[in-house]
Amino acid sequence: MKSLKTTTQILLYFILIGTKLQAQYPSHSIYGIGMDFSSSGNGHGGYFAPSLSLTKGRNTFSAAVLIQKRSMTANGARISLSRNLTGSAADILLRRNYSPLQLNIFANIQYNDKLPLSYCTVQEEETVCRVREPQPNWNAMRLSTIETTFGLQLNVNITGTVAWKTYIGTAAYYHFNYYNALDHPRTAVTICLGTGVNIQLPNL
Repeated sequence: MKSLKTTTQILLYFILIGTKLQAQYPSHSIYGIGMDFSSSGNGHGGYFAPSLSLTKGRNTFSAAVLIQKRSMTANGARISLSRNLTGSAADILLRRNYSPLQLNIFANIQYNDKLPLSYCTVQEEETVCRVREPQPNWNAMRLSTIETTFGLQLNVNITGTVAWKTYIGTAAYYHFNYYNALDHPRTAVTICLGTGVNIQLPNL
């Protein structure tokens, strides 16, 4: 409960920042909601990530709650920044759906507090350490992890307000608490893959 409270406070803080930006630039800012699913090699498996976003010009800022697929536990948060590399400046300023395809670069950072290993990671540990008896209880292990990702994102604008996105990036993670019995590395560089849907909200 404490970690969920902390996650909520972090999201509220970034939403407040977005609200202040919206008040400062009311004619050029766009709110949105979204849902992502992503996975990397950090040992936790996939995450669902419901998000709120704020777009101004070519830049989009978003804040998301992380929900681990295995446990369905909301115990983390992600903040992201992306920049549109396509479309003319005039079209972006007028907020027109200027292209069915949109290429972005993005960067994000995320943190999750004490989540279990994914089923795949547990199976790998059991295979690698099968000669060890007795084996640790891999399913009982909980890791707190920070991860940052940088990569490319392709948006397909289905309508003027709905876009499907897919992305790939280079990710680096670190486990704050670590069990020496693990074969899975404490820190590593890996690949992150993700997909999702963004919906632009009407002007308030």
